[in-house]
Amino acid sequence: MLLSEQITPTDINKSLKLLLMSVNNKKEAKASSDHHESDVHDNELRQLNDTIQAVRKEKQIRHSTQSLESDIKGILTDFMKSVFEQILELKYELKENVRKTSAQIEELKDITCGLKKHHSLCCNDISSKMQDVAEESESVKKQMSVLNEELLKRWQSFTDSIKTQLSAIIDHKKENHHSLQSQTTNQLPSNVNRETSLRETSLHADLSANTVPSPASIEPRRTLIIIDSILKGIQKLGLMYAPVLDTLLTVFSRI
Repeated sequence: MLLSEQITPTDINKSLKLLLMSVNNKKEAKASSDHHESDVHDNELRQLNDTIQAVRKEKQIRHSTQSLESDIKGILTDFMKSVFEQILELKYELKENVRKTSAQIEELKDITCGLKKHHSLCCNDISSKMQDVAEESESVKKQMSVLNEELLKRWQSFTDSIKTQLSAIIDHKKENHHSLQSQTTNQLPSNVNRETSLRETSLHADLSANTVPSPASIEPRRTLIIIDSILKGIQKLGLMYAPVLDTLLTVFSRI
């Protein structure tokens, strides 16, 4: 490489020109001695031989350099081919991935659109059902209010009728009781009056002796003798504890 940089083809041409000029000069200058010409001719031949050897070496170096460059170019070409093939494969794989991704995205878009439609339909259905339920509940409320009013009116009328009936029954019972009492006072037999008078005298004697009668001593005196015509008008709950009701047959006396 250093030799190729020092000796160039122009230098070779210059040396050849100088050689030819020297030959011409030799032909023209024949006056010099033969010994001097031979020395000069030998020197020129030696220089020419050195120049030829240098040119050969330069050619060899250039050939080796060209072969090395061709080898490097081949290696680089093969590397670039492999890189280009790998780039093409990566590009194809990238295209396939992009295609698959786009297909999946489209599928997801379709699914989301379907879900949105289904959601909107469900919301509309639910809203309509809620509206129906609200209307039905409102109608039920109105019906219940009407029924409550009717029931209250019926209950009020029922209670009023019961009150009137009870008042009428009570009045009727009072009238019957008064009439029966007036009849019994006029129609009681003499033995009933005698027994009641005996009981009153015995009770008066007990009270005068300052003795408090025990429940056992009072219990046989709880018998009330009445006639059967006024038994229905006497309430058993209004009497003393565990009374015993004895009835007599009704006696009608003509006055």
